Amino acid sequence: MLHCPICGKELKSDKAKVAHLWRAHTESGIAHRHKTGKKGRVSHRKGLTKETSDEIRRTAKKVKETIQRKIANGTFVPTKMGIEARKKLSIEQSLKNRGGKCKWFEYKGQKLQGTWELNIVKKLDEMNIDWYKPKISKDVWSYELDGQQKSYTPDLYLKEQNIYLEIKGYWWGDDKRKMEAVKQQHPDKKILIIEKEEYTKIMRGELVW
Repeated sequence: MLHCPICGKELKSDKAKVAHLWRAHTESGIAHRHKTGKKGRVSHRKGLTKETSDEIRRTAKKVKETIQRKIANGTFVPTKMGIEARKKLSIEQSLKNRGGKCKWFEYKGQKLQGTWELNIVKKLDEMNIDWYKPKISKDVWSYELDGQQKSYTPDLYLKEQNIYLEIKGYWWGDDKRKMEAVKQQHPDKKILIIEKEEYTKIMRGELVW
């Protein structure tokens, strides 16, 4: 059991001790008690800052890291944000989002995500099919999901066939709902989802479109 060093009152914890010292032995605490007519409770962090408290500093660091991580993976959305601001944020997050743990490869000066994407473009070259890697900095499609404006960039584009390929070795988070929303909101675009079955056919040299 703790005791107040001034009046000797028994206290249950360090937090209670801090609250008691402020409430009973400081001018501001006594004034607060007289003003409200209650003993009241005060946060044990009252008056503390990152410069004066390790606890405040650790909490602030955790909050900052959490926000940075959410921005990096595209899941951070502030509670108060206009439509245009949401669109801008979605584009910025798309630029930073690398999706899961796929490796990136360079092929013919293009950055390709994952072995499936790399193998597919090599096979397309063997089959003399002209392909293009859309840029997440400019080939952006807007779509809405759960009332929020978001951005999407296809994985590959086949010029002669006018088909966009979305390569899905794995589905991450809300990817299925995302793709359903994109396809519904862009009916003029032909989007082909490449999963294991389609990927296997492409590797065998069979057309899947």
